[in-house]
Amino acid sequence: MTQSLLSPPAADPAPVLALLDQQYGSYVLAAAVEPFSIFDRLAERARSEEALRAELGLAPRAATVLLTALRAMGLIVAGPDGLLTPSDLALEHLCTDSPFETARYLKLRGRTPEVVSFVDRLRKNTPGDYYIYRKGSPSMMDNAARCRAVTLALAGVARSVAPHFVRCVSLADARVLLDVGCGSGLYSMACLQAYPRLKVVAVDHKNVLEVTRELAVEHGVADRLECVAADMFADPLPGGCDAVLLSKVLHDWDVAECESLVSRCGGALAKGGQLLIHDCFLNDGMDGPLAVAIHSVALDCAAVDAEDAADMEAEAPPEAEAPTEAGKENSGIVAESS
Repeated sequence: MTQSLLSPPAADPAPVLALLDQQYGSYVLAAAVEPFSIFDRLAERARSEEALRAELGLAPRAATVLLTALRAMGLIVAGPDGLLTPSDLALEHLCTDSPFETARYLKLRGRTPEVVSFVDRLRKNTPGDYYIYRKGSPSMMDNAARCRAVTLALAGVARSVAPHFVRCVSLADARVLLDVGCGSGLYSMACLQAYPRLKVVAVDHKNVLEVTRELAVEHGVADRLECVAADMFADPLPGGCDAVLLSKVLHDWDVAECESLVSRCGGALAKGGQLLIHDCFLNDGMDGPLAVAIHSVALDCAAVDAEDAADMEAEAPPEAEAPTEAGKENSGIVAESS
């Protein structure tokens, strides 16, 4: 029986996912106290975010992850002049000179391997690298079994979100949708179920696409979904597409990579085409929502460890076997730009 991706679940899974991410809030608190001493610094003197970032020695992306989470928690606030100060809660309980301080308690958490690793990744400006792929770097995707397990795990979340996603886009006039970094592909499969004349070209690592193909069969859209194994940063992307989808992709990369990828996707569009960016967005004030800010921290902590890297290196195919031409598996679905 074909599974529908157009009917949402009765209950919103957001509270469950928020519980899953809660632990990462404690990493932010511990790191802010030690080694960064953010509350003591701001209690001594209000600072601009730029000045504080320079003082902490953090790159813009890393500072955004940390400071946005603290603002979303209500622990630091920005005044009308843009200067940051501790909130009343932070002044009383997170500054070391307060009689009611909890800083020493939080310092115990700051010595755990998880928080030490988080701080190290902030200082090195290293986004989470567990579920990303780029030629020349170790990737969990090179391990077929692990890649399959993680892709199917993420598909569980996508099934709940896809019905809402498809209601927010309009593809009535589109014939070809290019799904870049498609993962399970369930978001574009929902579009295929909603728009019978649509065809999808799904681009990702070859091990990810093994799962994508299986799910396309389960959801009755395999005849309109084509898989292309490619590195989205290096290989040519199919052109002349009516729409390009980046779903839960940009949050894994720093600004330079995001700008490069958006530019490449724009180049794959036909005139008048749509670039659809589906992701977790912070608000314009960069002080929330809390769930999104903490999820950003969780993504930063999703790292390949030494054991993972050794397994990946052992199982990675020789470079000569890696796909080098994004278009070589095309079967005529993608129209050429006029």
